[in-house]
Amino acid sequence: MALCWSFIVCVMVECLSVLMHCASMQANAQQVQKRMSNPRTPAERAADIVEQVLATNGEDYLETRQSKLYWWQLALLDVKLFLGVAVSLLLCCAGLVLFLAFKVLRIALHWARFRGAPPVSPNYKRKTT
Repeated sequence: MALCWSFIVCVMVECLSVLMHCASMQANAQQVQKRMSNPRTPAERAADIVEQVLATNGEDYLETRQSKLYWWQLALLDVKLFLGVAVSLLLCCAGLVLFLAFKVLRIALHWARFRGAPPVSPNYKRKTT
């Protein structure tokens, strides 16, 4: 396991050294730094968005996917219904397992107590002669 981690560290160090000494990477980093040091103001970004909408006449690709969903999809009713049914089925199965385990345990305890005599129904009445 230690060999695996040392290999990963060696590979990461080698990759970082290549990135730091590569001329094209340095040029790209300087371009990104120039863009980050002189960002556009919010007013300029808003003007760009307005210009794009005017240039494309508000095409469909500018609309969000949310505007195309049905109301029940927006309210996540399909997800809630699925989760409700899944939880209900899980609870029913757990209840059935507990019920069956209780029955088996009851029969096993009765068998252990009376050494194999079959359990007698509580409504059974003995015949008196």
